[in-house]
Amino acid sequence: MLNTSILQEKVTAMLLYKLTQQMEERSALQQALRSGDEGSDLLQAKIQQLEAELHTQAEYWKNSIEQPIAFEQPYEAPYLDEEISF
Repeated sequence: MLNTSILQEKVTAMLLYKLTQQMEERSALQQALRSGDEGSDLLQAKIQQLEAELHTQAEYWKNSIEQPIAFEQPYEAPYLDEEISF
């Protein structure tokens, strides 16, 4: 069973990774728009869609951080996990 803090760290790392990917995609789209590689209407639509997703995720993250976090008690009996052999 995963400790709650370890699970929170993994979720945070996953969110940061996804955010980083989306920011890189946004930068690439903006660069393509500046260089004129594709139709500007299509690129603008993709950028707006990506920014909407980023905004939605940021709001979700902000709201989850503002809620109080219930900390669980530290695990105090690791010896109970080990098999006792007689």
